[in-house]
Amino acid sequence: MYTDILFGTFYTFLTLGLNYSINITSSLLNVEALSVLNSFIIFLGSLLGTIIIVYVFSFRLMFHLWAYLIVLGTGIFFLTKTKKFKDIGRTIVSYGFVFLSSHFIYSTLIKSEAMFF
Repeated sequence: MYTDILFGTFYTFLTLGLNYSINITSSLLNVEALSVLNSFIIFLGSLLGTIIIVYVFSFRLMFHLWAYLIVLGTGIFFLTKTKKFKDIGRTIVSYGFVFLSSHFIYSTLIKSEAMFF
């Protein structure tokens, strides 16, 4: 039960959206690859992942998080030898750039709102 909640949470956080996890889970439920209880628990985990994403964006944690993610992902990419860890490093760097672009969008919106007041 807890593994389903963790799976839904991490999958939603990694895909940055609730829509993907709901579509995949409902498809697996439709072909009877998942039970109703397991799919419901994955849905709850997906909602928890969405809450975490909203928390990161709404409390401006992304402004400090992007630099750490880029440095961590670059370090993992260059210091490891296996393809698996290099792919993990690339993924972490790409999420760092997602948060960096969100930071640029937010700072641009704040500057444009300041012009109107």
